[in-house]
Amino acid sequence: MEVKVLAMLLGSVLLAGVVLTGARPAYAENYTCAATLDGSQEVPPVETDGAGTASLTFDSATNTLAWEIEFSGLSGPATAAHFHGPAVNGTNAGILVDIGGASDVSSPMTGSIVVGSNSATYLLAGQMYINIHTSANPSGEIRGQIACEAVGEMKTAALTYGEEEHEIQYSITNGTLTELTGDADNKMITAQISAAHDGELKIQLPRELIDSAAGEQDLDYIVFVDEMEVYAEDDFGADVRTLTIPFTEGSALVDIVSASPPAAEPGLPATTHTVSVAGANIDIAVRSSSTITAFSLDEGSKTVSFAVAGEEGTPGVTEITIGRVLEGPYTVMVDGDVTTDFEVDESSGESVIRLTYVHGIGEVTITGANVVPEFPLAAVALAAAIVGVVAVTARYGKFSFLPK
Repeated sequence: MEVKVLAMLLGSVLLAGVVLTGARPAYAENYTCAATLDGSQEVPPVETDGAGTASLTFDSATNTLAWEIEFSGLSGPATAAHFHGPAVNGTNAGILVDIGGASDVSSPMTGSIVVGSNSATYLLAGQMYINIHTSANPSGEIRGQIACEAVGEMKTAALTYGEEEHEIQYSITNGTLTELTGDADNKMITAQISAAHDGELKIQLPRELIDSAAGEQDLDYIVFVDEMEVYAEDDFGADVRTLTIPFTEGSALVDIVSASPPAAEPGLPATTHTVSVAGANIDIAVRSSSTITAFSLDEGSKTVSFAVAGEEGTPGVTEITIGRVLEGPYTVMVDGDVTTDFEVDESSGESVIRLTYVHGIGEVTITGANVVPEFPLAAVALAAAIVGVVAVTARYGKFSFLPK
């Protein structure tokens, strides 16, 4: 996956629906369940154009089972619908719940009922199925085995990140993970999922593996679902951050990207650029891995501008003692795009802005509130690590983040 970062290189899953096959775990109280109905699952199979889907929830604290079942294409109107069990795919079993007795048998069927402990055990063990009957097929025209997953039950997924293998804790509702990959160079985790219905992924990210922070300041991870940025809840734990990421039915790809700036680079080449303020020449200290040209100050617009150049596609870093000529607050633009996502380091006594980017951009402009009227003669030390302006360009376009 190709990720480009403008003004801050992106520093740097998800898995899925599991059919329970054992006894009911005592610690899990809420479950989401699903089934796909067709004639091929009937015993014996039935040739029909009928098909359906079922979404269910189960509260093990109260043994309440709720359902929404949709179907179409039957040979005629449904005459009955039942939950059957205990039975695995390919075998038949007796009726456990008369769905038609608790809800209408026309699509969609919705309803709920309190089931007995045996039925609850069958349900969570994957040994319950839905059977919809018609006059042409009185034993059942379409059938679907029910698979349940505990909401909030954490599972373990293997992730290769850099040169090392890691275990990631996660839970997912109404979906399954087909692939989980890591990109340590861009501080990103990508998961391919199959989402049968709207749901959410909860994933635990160890800070030592992939944090999103600038110094001691936590930053939001940047999260995409199918290339669209989404908001993910974050618990900001001390050692592990837990993200809750919503997705919609049919979603296929989730990207989680760290917004951490790259580490400071103390060996940046230093240059001096001279600007004129009220007829006086002022030297501006700049450190950069790029070639800096066209450095100028426009007193009228209170703007410093310069061009950066380097090998296309490689990361670049520029640090500028902007406080020598401009007072904040500051507005930064990269190739005409405005961003408010930057911080200024004033620990040295003067404001220093540090920008990181991918070469391929052109002009950077920094606008202040005022031109500084007086300038100290002594040189000032540059900050080693400052959070900069961030604009990330990836296959999904540009996005930004704000510190929490």
